[in-house]
Amino acid sequence: MGGGKEDVKVWQEGGRGMGWKEEGWKAGGKSDELELMKDKKEMFGPKVRPICLPKTTDSYHTLRACTVVGWGPMYFGGELAQVPQQASVNVLPDVICESDPFYGTSAVFTSSMVCIGVAGRPVNICKGDSGGPLSCSRKEDGRRTVYGLASYGSLCTVGESNDVFTRVSKFLPWILKTIRISMSS
Repeated sequence: MGGGKEDVKVWQEGGRGMGWKEEGWKAGGKSDELELMKDKKEMFGPKVRPICLPKTTDSYHTLRACTVVGWGPMYFGGELAQVPQQASVNVLPDVICESDPFYGTSAVFTSSMVCIGVAGRPVNICKGDSGGPLSCSRKEDGRRTVYGLASYGSLCTVGESNDVFTRVSKFLPWILKTIRISMSS
């Protein structure tokens, strides 16, 4: 999304609520696309709780106790999960995804991305997992914080490649601006 506009535009308004799309997405490129949804009804309950946003100053190098969640199939070509799946993962040094042979020379790993994986075994996102959260315990207070959103990776544990997530902290100004606008609508 590098260099995208900060314009906030409603792209969907309908039965469930409203949606906003960050305008920096480049068609045909491997840039990030970010969307926010505001449901008409509150969805929190015993199994669904709010999650914190990171600070722009948070270091991704020290994140621990991280998990990813998604509704994608457990294997390539499989059915979508009936219940959300969760896996423990690690935030890896950027150079690992930058030099991953699976992505070849077409991969563009930017500062708005974060490399995710598990040493020695594949835990990969699959079609249907896109946008799922990478959450980690915040170092200073232990609160669960969303640090990433599933973007792209190898197909459903095929191979040993790692996954690429959108780095949420890079989009905080846009997220906070959009939330302020949505609160007034």
